[in-house]
Amino acid sequence: MARDTTFCSLAHAATMIGENRELLEVVAANPDDIDYGEMIHIIDGSEEAITAFTARGIESLQELLPVNRRAKLTPDRRPILTPS
Repeated sequence: MARDTTFCSLAHAATMIGENRELLEVVAANPDDIDYGEMIHIIDGSEEAITAFTARGIESLQELLPVNRRAKLTPDRRPILTPS
């Protein structure tokens, strides 16, 4: 099977699937959750790299969104502990 060579930026992926960009950034912060090669970082000389996904990478994001919506996580994906 041929490798996908088309990538969409995180911002464009958020628009495509109608999701909040910041939430996608939280999900993408843990690259272990996205299949190898389905997410890349593009360095364009600015302070921040551009994160981009293949179609399968976007599907992975969509699969992970419900889990991240239910979990209360900090931006670096640590659980927010609430007193019981």
